[in-house]
Amino acid sequence: MVIDFIKTYWKQFAIAGIVAFLFLFGYYKGYEHEKKIYQAHLATDERLTAIAKADSDRKIHEANLVSESITKEYADAVAKINTYYKSHPNIVRMCNSGTSSALSTQSQSASRDDAAIDGTAQITSTIDMEEVAKEITQCELLIKFEQEQEGIQ
Repeated sequence: MVIDFIKTYWKQFAIAGIVAFLFLFGYYKGYEHEKKIYQAHLATDERLTAIAKADSDRKIHEANLVSESITKEYADAVAKINTYYKSHPNIVRMCNSGTSSALSTQSQSASRDDAAIDGTAQITSTIDMEEVAKEITQCELLIKFEQEQEGIQ
């Protein structure tokens, strides 16, 4: 009975088998093609990631070099300014009449009587030259650091 059924419809089974074979073969070829495209995409992503990481590492390295350079230059500049003012004590004495940066309440005129008579008592502020030198140097180096950081990009 099964054999009669197969003998009667053998052409339909053969056609269905051929169609199934062609469908599966096409499906396999399509899968193989898409797999190659996906692997190429992964390779491209890996390559671009490596390039971006190398660029990022380069920028970080340059930024670190600039920071180290600025720090060293700042320390050297402060040391030079300190050395200059230590070797020129008259400049410091002229500008630094006290130890604080507050305003002086005493007259700095030559004679107290002259100042009391004409009412022109001078009020001077004391200047800590070391602090001024550090602040000026720091401003200059921060400007240079900012310019170098802009140049890295």
